[in-house]
Amino acid sequence: QDDTSLQKNLIVSFTANPNSPTEDFTYEWKFNNGQTASGKQVEITFDKLALIKNKLKEIAVELTVTNETCTKKSDVYVVPYIPFAEPILELPESKVCNEKGEIPFSKYSPKGALIESKEAPEAVRNGDQPTFDTRKVAKEILPATITFTVAGLPTGCTVVVTKPVALNLSSKIMDSTNQKLFVLYGNKTDETIIGKQTYIWNFGLAHSEVTTDKTAEFTLDFDFEVLKKNKIETIVATVTLKDDPCNSKGIVNTDVPKNDAVNKCKVLVTENINTKIAALRTPAMLKRVKATANAGLRNIYNNTIDTLIRVPDVFSSGDPVQKSAIIVSLSDLLNQIYNFNNIRNLPEIARILEAILRVLLLIMLNLVRCDTKINDKDLSIILKNLETFHGMASLLRERYPQLDLKNALENEVTDFTKNFLSQLAVLINSLKTLIKDLGLFST
Repeated sequence: QDDTSLQKNLIVSFTANPNSPTEDFTYEWKFNNGQTASGKQVEITFDKLALIKNKLKEIAVELTVTNETCTKKSDVYVVPYIPFAEPILELPESKVCNEKGEIPFSKYSPKGALIESKEAPEAVRNGDQPTFDTRKVAKEILPATITFTVAGLPTGCTVVVTKPVALNLSSKIMDSTNQKLFVLYGNKTDETIIGKQTYIWNFGLAHSEVTTDKTAEFTLDFDFEVLKKNKIETIVATVTLKDDPCNSKGIVNTDVPKNDAVNKCKVLVTENINTKIAALRTPAMLKRVKATANAGLRNIYNNTIDTLIRVPDVFSSGDPVQKSAIIVSLSDLLNQIYNFNNIRNLPEIARILEAILRVLLLIMLNLVRCDTKINDKDLSIILKNLETFHGMASLLRERYPQLDLKNALENEVTDFTKNFLSQLAVLINSLKTLIKDLGLFST
């Protein structure tokens, strides 16, 4: 009969062949599946499904033969292998999303046998075309490996059912230059249940694709020319998981700052820097410095000029390391002016130092004016200088009474407070204190 079908029973004939065929015997048959029969030749019907469930690939038979004189002879006979199909079950996919729906089993044998799943009992539909429905797997157990039995017997058929992953992504603009926008991307997706994943970041035309693990925090630089050429006002990062059947997706948007504003700021600052440097380098100023015959003043002046002539190129390059180095140098020079002694009776020296102090202070501030995020080191140095100025305000007023000549310095600091791009609260507060301190100086 059909080995792969359970729709028909298995019928087997058994015949006893005694050594003395002419004697009158009685025959009693007892089978290991519990069935019994009488007669020299018997026909036994077996339930194929029962054979499979009980793993009976052989049928043991005990035959008792009795003659007229009540002499009994019992022998045990084993019927050779009774063919039936081993359970076979396959799905076309080994990993699926719970949103996929019904999936027909690609292989199923023996036909008619009941398919069951301990992990997802409601997800199996039996019948002529049995299926597995991913939507009926309990969401609270996902991701999960689902196993199956056929006719109560285990099979090698398994499938991993997952659900879409909620991605926890972030982006933050760290800095920008004339040419580049620097964005810090982060990923705090919970991998406790889903396990370690590989994330693919796609930025469209804004940047090439990036592949990272979850723990990676990385900074990308975007070319303003590329963004402008492709008319990208918002950088859209679309993040997917590698080999994810649910095609989980996360999107993080970063608005591109109006580079026109950044460029305008940098043009303004460049002009401001060049103007202030030029004011200190005029022949008249050099003549005034030499006329004082003060070695300390000449040293401060010469070091100031040496530092300032490097400022335009450093500012234009946008190199954060070089800019930080310049800010450190400006800070050192400011502190030398703050602590310059013995000028009470030397008003010309005081006026020259006032001019240098104004330039150094404003250039230090303007170096970070166009930064969308001020470097922590630079910010620390600037705040420390403003704090020093505040702490020495009374003494500085005595030494440099014309520092805020006609409110010019106060007005420039006020304008800076309103217009520097990062609008960092801690810096705004320190600048307001500086403005208040400048109000102490004579005009």
